[in-house]
This record gives sequence, C-alpha cells and structure tokens, in this order.
Amino acid sequence: MYFAQVKHFLPVVFAIAIPTASGLADTVKLKSGEIVQGKISHTDGTTITIEVPFSATITDERVIQRSDIANVAVTARDEAAYAKIRDIQLPTTALDAQPYETVLDNEFLPFIKRYGYSPFAQDVKDKIKAFQAELDRVRSGDVKVAGVWYNKEAYNAATYQISATIALETMKACNAKLDYVGAMNAFATLLRTYPNSLAFADGLTLGRTVFSKLLQQLSFAISNLPQIQAERQATLDRTPVEQRQPIQQALDADLVKAKALAEAAQKNNQPFFAILPYDENGLKTMQQQAVQLQSQLQTVNETKLTEGSKLVHQIDAELAGHELAAARTTLSELQSTWPEYEGLARLQSRIQNEKDAATASSDHQEKFLQQGSSAPSPTN
Repeated sequence: MYFAQVKHFLPVVFAIAIPTASGLADTVKLKSGEIVQGKISHTDGTTITIEVPFSATITDERVIQRSDIANVAVTARDEAAYAKIRDIQLPTTALDAQPYETVLDNEFLPFIKRYGYSPFAQDVKDKIKAFQAELDRVRSGDVKVAGVWYNKEAYNAATYQISATIALETMKACNAKLDYVGAMNAFATLLRTYPNSLAFADGLTLGRTVFSKLLQQLSFAISNLPQIQAERQATLDRTPVEQRQPIQQALDADLVKAKALAEAAQKNNQPFFAILPYDENGLKTMQQQAVQLQSQLQTVNETKLTEGSKLVHQIDAELAGHELAAARTTLSELQSTWPEYEGLARLQSRIQNEKDAATASSDHQEKFLQQGSSAPSPTN
C-alpha cells in the first residue's frame, strides 16, 4: 500500500477510561463502617463475594458474611461498561482500517449487543456511525494524518511531509505517556530523515525536551550500573552453590532479553530501546547514539527553522483567505529564510493554482457582464 513505509510510526490514538472505584463500582458498607468497593461476582444466602481492584489488571476476591453487612449498592452493569468506552475518540491518524475495526469490533458493537436497552446505547450508536463513516473512507483509499484527510494522489505528492508529520504525532503521543524512548526514536527519525520538513521545525522544541529527559534516564542508569551489577552478583554469591542454577538462569535470561531488545531496535533503525538497569552493553550503546544525535542537533539552525515554520503557516493562512499577493510576498521571504524546505515547490504550485482560479473566475464574470450588456432591451 502507498503508505506502508510510514505505518510503523502510527501511535496509539485512543483514550479509554478505566472505571474507578468511586461511582462506578458495587459498594458494600459493613456494620463496622468500612466500605468495600468493587464488582460483586457471587452471592448466596450467607455471603457476598466481591472483586476488589488494586490496579487495572490486579483484583482481590473478598468474601463477606451477610451478617456483617449494613448496606449494599449495586452499580448498573451497563453504566460500568459504558464508562470504559465513553471517552474513546476518533483517531487523529489512521493509515488503514485497523484502528476503526478494533474499536468497533471489541468495544462499541459488543456494548450494543449486550446493553441495547441502555440509556447510553444511543450515544454508542452515534459513535459507531462516526467510526463507520471514517472506516468507509479509509477503505476507499484515503488516509488521515494529524486530523487531515488525504486521497492517494495528494498523499503521494506530499509523502515526505506526511511521513514527517506521522513521526511528530508519534513523538507527541509517546511523550504524553512519558515514554521518552519511543518519543526520542521518533524525533531521531525527524532529525535524520526529515530535517527539511515542517513537522521537524514544529517539533524541534519538544524534541530537545524529550532528548534532555532521556539523557537524564540514561545517565541515572549508567551511574547506578556498578551498584546494580554488584547487587546481582551478591545475590548469587549468598545463595548456596546447589541452589544457584535457577538464579543464574534468571540472570542470563535478563541478558538475553536485553540483547533481543537491542537487536530489534537495530533492525527497525531505532537508536534507543528499553532502559534496563543491568544491561551494560545496551546502556553504553544508547549513550553512544545519544552523543551522535547531540552532535547532529548542534548543527541545526533553530532560528531558521522557527522562522521558516512561521512563514509556512502564514502562507497557509493567506491562501485560505485568498490573499494571493500577500502569499507571494511571504513565499519569497520563505525562499530566502529556509531555501531547503521540501515543500517550496508545492507552495508555489498552490499559489499559482489559486491565481489561475481567480483569473478564470474573473474572466467568467466579465464575460457574463458583457453578454448581459449586449442583450436587446426589453420592449413595453
């Protein structure tokens, strides 16, 4: 497919709310005053069993005697199910049908099938309609990048800029999750592959921030490496010889895992991977990569990129307002400020197309007026 080369940058773009204990859980109030919140999974004549969440994936099952209970409040199952999906939004970037099909098949449609009677069903049906409309558009060949739709022709004409935008969106998404490794890999792609893109100019400040945070993590891990290694060896030394084998196997497995992560990152041309405190080779490799990137960053003219980005956005605004003379002036300034900008030719083409359209419209109007003035005068 025509966008396959950038698909691996696609970030996770759905936000799914996990129900909290307050307001979205069954509540058992004990005579002692204690309140237990969770999901009632079983009841009988003498007890109530309730699953109490400790995290998004860990629950504890607690059996409570009915004689100890003062009150029970059960949350409607449809309300709890709806709370998990109500905040799911349309993806901002979608290169294929997968983001839509995953949510429709795993979230929305199962809710309607099970809770079609629910007062929340209409909202879910509206979401299904919106997702299905965009799914149909993607299946027809269009793609959506950072909220902007492109058909195949438009995508192919601006692949460089669009691929850079996808990398920028990935960096933003990873940074929001405090995944500085993922964010830095995306920024490294911008720096090395798309240095003359609008996305690199727009993301440079965030990229420098991400780089700083990743350097802090690396520096901390490297400074603590001797202590971590000493503690791992001490654990092995304290263990009786006849019991050391499983511990040694676990330590070896850690190193195998670290090596696999490094190899996978290298295969995907990603300079950074999971920061494991015991992985000396991995930490030093990433430290070297960071030094190389830092050297590349020092050659970037941030002032030029910042000013160039402003001019590109200014041209977009001027074209949207049909201010052709202003757009031509701004383009001339952009050519002087950022002559390497990859999208210059397309901006020139857009301005020319706007000019041709305006001329054609003016000619058509003039011809219409001329035809009107030459028509015979009406008679009484």
